[in-house]
Amino acid sequence: MRRRTKILGSVLVLVVAAMGVLAVALRHDAACPPASALPEGATPMQAIRARCYGSVEVLAFEQVARPEPADDELLVRVHAAGVNPLDWHYMQGKPYVMRFSSGIGRPDDSRVGVDFAGTVEAVGRSVQRFKPGDAVFGGRNGAFAEYLVVKESGSVVHKPASVSFEQAAAAPVAAVTALQAVRDAGQVQPGQRVLINGASGGVGTYAVQIAKALGAHVTGVCSTRNLELVRSLGADRVIDYTQADFTEGAQRYDVIIDNVGNHPLRAYRRALEPDGILVMVTGPKTDPWLGPLTRLLWAQVSSPFVSQIQASLFADMNPQDLAVLRGMMEAGSLRSVIDQRHTLAQVPEAIAYLEQGRTRGKNVIVLVPEDGVSAGIEPAEEPRVVINTGSGSFLMQGGQGHEADTIRVYYHKPRSFGSHSPILIVLPGAGRNGDSYRDAWVDASEAHGVLILSPAYAEEAYDVAAYHMGGVIKNLELRDAQIDESGQVYRLKDEDILFEVNRLSGQWLFHDFDRLFDSAVAAVGSERTGYDMFGHSAGGQILHRLAIFHPKSKANRLLASNAGFYTLPRLDVAPIFGIQGTGLTEQGLKRSFRQKLVLFLGELDDENETRGIHLHTPLADRQGLGRRARGEYFYGESRKAAAALGTEFNWTIEVVPGVGHDQAAMAKAAAGYLYGQ
Repeated sequence: MRRRTKILGSVLVLVVAAMGVLAVALRHDAACPPASALPEGATPMQAIRARCYGSVEVLAFEQVARPEPADDELLVRVHAAGVNPLDWHYMQGKPYVMRFSSGIGRPDDSRVGVDFAGTVEAVGRSVQRFKPGDAVFGGRNGAFAEYLVVKESGSVVHKPASVSFEQAAAAPVAAVTALQAVRDAGQVQPGQRVLINGASGGVGTYAVQIAKALGAHVTGVCSTRNLELVRSLGADRVIDYTQADFTEGAQRYDVIIDNVGNHPLRAYRRALEPDGILVMVTGPKTDPWLGPLTRLLWAQVSSPFVSQIQASLFADMNPQDLAVLRGMMEAGSLRSVIDQRHTLAQVPEAIAYLEQGRTRGKNVIVLVPEDGVSAGIEPAEEPRVVINTGSGSFLMQGGQGHEADTIRVYYHKPRSFGSHSPILIVLPGAGRNGDSYRDAWVDASEAHGVLILSPAYAEEAYDVAAYHMGGVIKNLELRDAQIDESGQVYRLKDEDILFEVNRLSGQWLFHDFDRLFDSAVAAVGSERTGYDMFGHSAGGQILHRLAIFHPKSKANRLLASNAGFYTLPRLDVAPIFGIQGTGLTEQGLKRSFRQKLVLFLGELDDENETRGIHLHTPLADRQGLGRRARGEYFYGESRKAAAALGTEFNWTIEVVPGVGHDQAAMAKAAAGYLYGQ
């Protein structure tokens, strides 16, 4: 007995040790090997490769050998490719359990991307169903490349003539997943009540349409900015998850398709009929070992003890289901919603944007641009800008990361405007009321011949991080904030301000202003090469950050009026009150200090001022209790920082006598400062 115990103990120790070694091996990210040289005589092509695991930095834009089709394969020239969460998982090698199949240490296959649409370039000797010149779409590893090969029996079908390559490329993984979730796992029947959680995402946009095509009464759950999109896809009812929790409502559903995994299983069951079906396309991704599989496995374990069916979906790409989708596209009952278009070299940016969780529908990589745009999709170009004499407005497309959004720009063009007349961009405060801010400048516009442009950024598309902070941070959350009765004063601890630094500087708001200026110059025939800016309150926050983070702007003079709090130009202070870790350098700061920034402060905008939103944290209050005091503190600290770098300092400060937090009065004073009394 003692020997048996020793043997069993030894075996247990060996098993535990082996599991520990395996865990270490699975977590290990090997270094990226160099790209292989092109074989002699190979035809080169451009492609994205991931030769090791990691973030988007491991994605390399390389020249590789073009594949040659085997006897049963097609060589496809890729016109467009779809971006999926699957690509991110394979790039990261997470959850770690997937590395048993994808490769331990580094990927066994460096090719990236699955969804594709293109034309057949060549076929193998035994291929019967396809010929060179055929337009096709499907799923095959290596789609982020100019060419790929796919077996005739693989996941590839002819593309409908009425559907663009971009629309077709967006579909395979997400649409097949939606089809199998709704038709197979959900067993949706005509007249059933079906809820799609995550209805505006890749799988969700297709699931809404497929459920509707099967005769269901469809409810879509999404954010405020996507309500109209989901309605346009055929949803009978939409729920804004920022306003209501469907798991707490009285309505019960026959089928729930969950594309988010943001509620406990018991909450989903509460929203189901007693014999309803929950289809889990994904689950919480916090477990690095099993990821969404943790939820899916627990659902299987608990299923015998509940009356509802808890189905876990593992989609299977196949040509039969692609043919079903092709038929729906031809019939007009299924379309792709395209959020952003990127070039092949921009695949890292496309996947980084996908990680943010803001994608509406799908993003596509365009390798061969098409004439025109897909049906039902807004063009990538800016809407045409028309500026007539007097007041009016026009639409401008959002910048990088907001291509699916539009910004309404309110303008006033004075009667005396000429080709050399000044142009002023006016940024509204937290109310985003561009029309009111424009109106405050009309008299000055006519008096001084200034074209006024005031962009109004909708709150549902541009939150505080994207607007006030200029997009330098993202995923902002104010935890345990104490808000006074007026709703204007926020008090909280610094550590309860949660966010991430947005290292994709192309997504920062500051780039929009040069685009707006260029559009206006073209519309009015101006010969100006630069413009002035005035921003009050939240607009003032944006402008001082513009000076710090985007000194290459075409803006001449920046009047930052009565900002609520400031980001100090200090590399030793973390955001949101400093710039540590944002990518700025001492050299960049030297350029920033050469900007013509004016801290434009109301004399009476002090701690007794009740107008406007005010943030109080220990670090914010170190700048001062009122906006004027905070502006003066910011100016003093900035001057010290410039002196420490031994660089010129062009920032100035102006105090407007007798004015508090009043945008109209500050605008009148700013007009005199900029253009004379």
